[in-house]
Order: sequence, then C-alpha cells, then structure tokens
Amino acid sequence: MRSKPRRKTTAMTQYADIKKDFPDTIVFFQLGDFYEAFNEDAKRISKVLNITLTSRSMGGGNARIPLAGVPVKAIDSYLKKLVDNGDKVAIVDQLEDAKKLPSGKIVKRGVTRVVTPGTVFESSILDDTINNFMLSLVINERKKNIGLSLVDISTGELLISEINKNVIERFKDEFTRFHPKEIIIPETNQRGDLQLLIEDVINLSSNTMVSPVNETLFNLQTARETLLDHFQVKSLSGFGCELMEEGIRATGAVISHLAMLKPDYPSNLTSMKLLDDSSSLILDSNTQRNLEIIGNAFDGRVAGSLLSVFSDIHSSTGARLLRRWLLQPLRDNLSINARLDAVHAFYSNPEVCDHINHLIASIADFQRLISKIKYHSANGRDLSSLMNSINASLEIQHFLSQSPLECEITHKIISFKSTDLVDIRDLIIQAIQDDPPIKITEGGIIKPEFHEELFELYELKINQKAILTEVEVHEQNRTSFNIKLGYNSVHGYYIEATKAQLRDAGEDAIPSDYTRRQTLVNAERFITPRLKEIEEKILNLDEKIMDLEYNLFCEVRDKISENLTQVKSFSDLLAEVDVLTCFASTALKNNYCRPLIIEGSKIKIREGRHAVVEHLQHDTGFVPNSILLEEGELHIVTGPNMSGKSTLIRQVALMILMAQTGSWVPAKSFEFGIVDKIFTRVGAFDRLAFGQSTFMLEMLETSHILHNATENSLVILDEVGRGTSTFDGLSLAWAIAEHIVVNIKCKTLFATHYHQLSELVERSSRVKNFHLTAKERNGELMLLYKLHQGATDHSFGISVAKMAGVPQSVIYNAQKKLLELESTSSHKPMTKGVGEKTGQPRQLSLAEAFSQNISKDKYEEELKSLKFTILAFLKSYTGIDVNYKTPIEALKQLEELIEELKKLEHKIEEK
Repeated sequence: MRSKPRRKTTAMTQYADIKKDFPDTIVFFQLGDFYEAFNEDAKRISKVLNITLTSRSMGGGNARIPLAGVPVKAIDSYLKKLVDNGDKVAIVDQLEDAKKLPSGKIVKRGVTRVVTPGTVFESSILDDTINNFMLSLVINERKKNIGLSLVDISTGELLISEINKNVIERFKDEFTRFHPKEIIIPETNQRGDLQLLIEDVINLSSNTMVSPVNETLFNLQTARETLLDHFQVKSLSGFGCELMEEGIRATGAVISHLAMLKPDYPSNLTSMKLLDDSSSLILDSNTQRNLEIIGNAFDGRVAGSLLSVFSDIHSSTGARLLRRWLLQPLRDNLSINARLDAVHAFYSNPEVCDHINHLIASIADFQRLISKIKYHSANGRDLSSLMNSINASLEIQHFLSQSPLECEITHKIISFKSTDLVDIRDLIIQAIQDDPPIKITEGGIIKPEFHEELFELYELKINQKAILTEVEVHEQNRTSFNIKLGYNSVHGYYIEATKAQLRDAGEDAIPSDYTRRQTLVNAERFITPRLKEIEEKILNLDEKIMDLEYNLFCEVRDKISENLTQVKSFSDLLAEVDVLTCFASTALKNNYCRPLIIEGSKIKIREGRHAVVEHLQHDTGFVPNSILLEEGELHIVTGPNMSGKSTLIRQVALMILMAQTGSWVPAKSFEFGIVDKIFTRVGAFDRLAFGQSTFMLEMLETSHILHNATENSLVILDEVGRGTSTFDGLSLAWAIAEHIVVNIKCKTLFATHYHQLSELVERSSRVKNFHLTAKERNGELMLLYKLHQGATDHSFGISVAKMAGVPQSVIYNAQKKLLELESTSSHKPMTKGVGEKTGQPRQLSLAEAFSQNISKDKYEEELKSLKFTILAFLKSYTGIDVNYKTPIEALKQLEELIEELKKLEHKIEEK
C-alpha cells in the first residue's frame, strides 16, 4: 500500500520555496527566537556547531524531519564557526511582527543576506587587525593575462588590477599579500592551461573558498555598465583603468555578485583604487614568507614576525594599514622621506605622541562601523560609539593645530574640513540616548525631546494615571452621579453609574456626549469622545513608543549613512597617524636611527641589528655588525653553523624593507639607495602533493630570481645548492653566483657552507668574502657572531652536533670520518680567514674537489684508518671539561669512555 505524501505546514512551504534557490547553501530559517535548519542542513550544522540534532513532525502520520537550531541573539558566534569551516549561510528573517498579525496568519519571511567567507562584516566574527578580502578573478587564456578585483565589504575597500606578464608568479605574490578568504570565478566547464596553473596556486591555501558564479556577470559590456552605474560616472578613465578589460570584468562581476547576496553590500564601495606596483618595492611570495614579515615561518602567527616588533599600534584601522605598508613598501624618494619626516616629528615630541595615541585608542573601528551603518545593522550603541569617536577625532585635530609638530600628515589633519563630522556628532547627541540599549526595537533609544509626537507619548505614559483621575473628577463635577472610571480588555475605558443613581437623576441628567457602551444588571457604562481619544493614546502606549522610536532611529541612521564620506577620509588620515606614531615609539624604545636615502644603490650599515631577533632576545643583547655593500657587489658570507649567517643577510633585507616603508631602522647609521625588488632564497621544504621536492622548489625559486632581478634589486641567497649532491650543489652555486655578478649586477648576499665559492674573488672585483667568527676552547665551540672580511674553510659542524647533545659515540665516528676525508688531500690548506685557528679541519679547494682520484695500498689504508681512529678518539674526549659536568653526566661519560677504549683495544689487536 502506497504511503500518503508528506503534508507540509505553510511555514515549511515557505522554507521549501527558499531552499530551492539555495541548494548548496545552509538556510537559517527564523521561527520566533530561533534560526532553524532542516534536513541535510540540520545534520551539517549539528556536526560543525556541536549542537543537538532533533526532529519535528511534518503533520499527519509519523513523518518527521531532522531539525537543529540556534538562538537569534547568538547568531554571530555560530556564523563564525560555519564561515571558518567554509560554509555559505542564507539568513531567512521574519519580515513581520507575529504579535501584530491576525490569529492563524503565517508570518512573511525572506532572505535578508547570504553570508560567505568573503561577505562577513561583523566585528564579532572578524579579526579586527586583518582585512577580509574577496577576490574576483578573470582568466583570459587567449591573451594569457588575468584581471583581479579585491573587495573588503567590512571596510569599503575596492581594488582593481590586471596582470599581463609573469602571470603565475605575480598572481602568487598578490594572493600571498592579500590572502583572500573567498574567490569568485566564472562558472564554466572550459579550463585552460593558465587556469589550471592558477588553481594550483589557490589550492596551496587550505582556507580559501572558491565560488563559481554565473559567467554572464563577467561579460565586458555588462561589467563596464555596472561600474559606470555604481559610481555614477560616464567614463572609468578617472580611476586609471579604462583600458583594463579583464580588470573591469572582474570588478563589475564582484559588484553584481555582492548585490545579489544583499542589495546593500555595494553601497559601502564608494571609491576604487588601482593596484599598481610601479611605485612599490616588490616583495614576491617567497620573500614575504622568508622574511617573516607578518607571520613567522613556523606556524604563521604574528609572534616572531616583523609585525610583532611594531606593537604600539592603537587602532584597528591602523593595524590593518600597518600590514599593508609592510607588505607594500614604497619606491618613491619623496614619499618615503615624507613618512620619515613624520616619524622624526613624532619621535622628537614624545609627549605629543603619547597624547595622540591615547586619543586614537579611544576611537572605534571607523571603517567597520561605517559598514554596519551602510548595511542597516548598526544599533544605538554603534551610533553612540560613532559620536564618541568623532569627538576624539576632532580633539586630535584641535590638539595638533596647537602643537609644534610640522609634517605633511599633521598639515592634512589640521586643514581637513570636518563640517560633516560635526553635523553627524550633533545629530547623534540630539537624537540618541546617552546609554542606549543594544536592541533597536524595544524603545529607550531615542531622546523624547528629539520628536514632538514621541515627547507627547512619553508625557502621556508618565501622566496617564493623573490624566484618568482628572477625567473622573471632571465627569463627577459635570453630573450629579457618583461615577467612577474603569477599564476592561473588551470594552476599554468607560464611565460607570449605578442604575439607582440614573433613576433618581432622570434620563435628562445624562450628558448628551455620553454613549452607552455596556448595560449590566445594576449599572450602565458610557464613553465620551474625550475618553475615547485618551483611550486611543493610552492603549498600546509602549508599543506605539517602540514603533515610533524604531522608525525615528532608522531615519537618523539613514541620514548619517548619506554623509559618511568625510568620516571615512578622516579615518584614513588617523590610521596613518597611528602607524607613524607607532614607528616613532618603536624607534625611541629600541634606539633606531633614521635611514638616509642616497643616490645610486649602495647599502652602508653601521652596527646594524636584526629587528625581530633583538625584539625576542629582550635583555640578552644582540651583537651588531657593519656592512658596506657597494653597487653590484656580491658578498660571500661563510662561517660555522649557528654563527648567524642567515640572521645577518636577512637583517639587511629587513632594514631595506623597514626604511622604504617609512620606519627607522635598528642601527647606529644606515644609508641606502632605493631598491626596486627584494628576492630571497632560503629554507628547505617540499610540496610532494604537487610533485615538487625540496631541491626542485629551491631551483624554481632561484630561477625566478635570475629571470626577474634587476641591477637595483637586493638578492638574499642562503645555502643555495644544498638540496642535492655535493658536487652538483657546488657547481650550481658557483654558476648562479657568477651569473648574478656578470649579468644581473645586483647587490647580493650569499651565505654558504661551500667555502670554495670564496675563490670567486679571483674572477671578479665585485665579489668579496666575509665570515662570521667562532672559536674552540677545550673542545667547546664559542660563537662570536662578528662579521670579518676574508674567507673561512671551517664549519664546526661536529662541534655544533656535540652542543645539540648528539651521542658521544656518533661524535667520535664523525671525527674519524672527517679525518679520513681530509687526508685525501695532499694540497696545502687555503689561506685562513681573519681570526681563525690553524690546524682546524678544512674543505677542499674547488680544484681539489673536482680533480682528486686517489688510490692507495690496502695495508697503508688500514694503518691510516687505525691512526684516524685513535686521533678521532683523542679529539672527542680530551676536550671534555669535567668542571661543567654534573656527577651523573660525568659517570655516564666515563661509561662511554670505557666502552670506546674496549672497541679501540679490539681494533688495535686486529691490526
């Protein structure tokens, strides 16, 4: 027997109709105080949010459907978990007040917004120090170029760009810099080679959602018309993107897409900026990672990054701008010096700087507050926060006008026309209660004196008892009855007189404006026009007040929304001040110096330090070093493991980056010529899932440098060639260094353990050798971290292994093998570097490494092997200083010594 089809309630019919339009989206359907999800959506949110999965009846029979829900008032916290999980959520709200509807009528509902990772704007969900970008991407397989548009609806930022050369690498750079949370692309079954390569880049990020959307949105003509209409202009030439067809397609598409998700979304995008790298220092994706600019290389967190050094930031807008500046330093002399001048002004006036910082700290996140107002989600407290923030902003403006500071940014603030800010502040003061509630629908948000009708309603509410008493007394005086005033829920307010009184007074005694409302056994009830008027005002008074206040609040919010351009512009200026004062306080606290920009491309550092390492070491001290890197020079930097080679070469790159950002730098003095690009090849990791080994990645990154570096670039190479065999690695390292010196002629720092590379000085006057010093004392390695000119041929690798706690037996065998390898050379040692001890193990020269082919008699080999065994044994144990050993450690080492002596005795007997 066939079962009867499920019978849906009217509310479920509403849900089903909406769900059809959002098949791949979780639908949150408002039922009273809860957002409910049904069927597969319910199962998903139950798992992601860790909430109870239940079921509800569908009407007749035993049919039930899965159900899970979350409170309306707590929606933000649940949205964050779902968005972080990569889910899309459609919010279906009740569009009517159920209490005001006739019994049995279904509440009207509709989708008010669709939330995706790229369309979140709530501060409670977002990290207030990081932008939340959505990327719109257009790929032109025929032209081999791409169009990009980046939008952050939480801050109102809209960027447009087009990449025509080195497309994959440049896309990777921008993807790393902006780290979009969501990417929209045209929905198509055709995927060319370029798209596949770009998808590989995107797939490297585990937390970026890719959303295919209707490809008609990306039509060039449609997109252009969308932009012209949105900005109310006749041409896009004013934005500098008139000829950027792919960029226009991407930008027009993202605006249309946002409007489909929520019509208000594009309203906050009031300007469009060209993403142009011609005036910026280029930092490719590898350099962004290797220099640990905004996140450390271990887990990507801020701790241990350059960003962590600049901790004296006081606003969310300033924090986001600081990230942007560090990832996009300047290349223009005038612009860099304008920032350096401002830092100098704040640095020289620390008390002024402190007062400004105090005021900035009291200012709300203007950008995201503006978004909430534009999207009609701001409440009374948000407007109150806006008023207080405007007050603090105007106080900064006044304070700077009275201060001795002289720089470009302070002039901009002082001369800023702030009439709209004053008007908005005054409107909020007049309209909004001093301590408004969070909800905007329950009254108590608008000052009664702001609106005449509201004032009368509040007066009526306060005086309603006295008014009713006055009516009662008035009616008693105008009649001979001892009447009383009463109320019931059916008939409302009434005047009651007993039938006995009416009989005694006669019908003529009843006033002509009395109308019978109800007849009882012993009494008659009447109403009058005046009582009816009072009743209409008093009944549902609280509801009337709440409705009127809600409407008035929306009018105030909409009026503010139309006049936020000045607020946004002034907020941008304050963000700059926040970053520049942060640079000043960091310089003052850490004893930084002002960089000096010079002609040419020389880098001259006197007692420079690594900003991040110094920040982490706190009071332990950092050993400074001086460097003179002339135009086109390549410095070979050698030295022991852990001697600071990597730290030294990175510190030079970081100082250039900091200086061109506008910050002072950690040194006694710093002179430099403007750098156009910084390239780094450091670290070792692989991407096996993409078929890329450690060495393959190393060579890909090196190839990118060799193809893109210019004579004005700075190249940092750390241990290039170590990912393959010794001879292959040495050959490549030699050829790469030689190519840079002969063909590119850019400033280069090359840290290496291939000491043979120091022979390059004989081939070019632009190659110089430097080394970081160390000493061995009583078998213990002492790292001095000082840079000296000249080469070294000692790496002290075994000493470092001993410091790391490698078992003594392994150290002993390593010493033995090292002596054997060294004996294969009959050549004299290389010229030792400054400060090096004689008699230390050394590497072969380049000629030795490639020319040796030694064959010896087996007996002599055995004798030599025995000799090496004894020497290695003695070398391993004679340097032990028992004064620094605990009794347990000394006993353990004694046991090892006895064991090794037994092995040695056995070998001697065998020989």
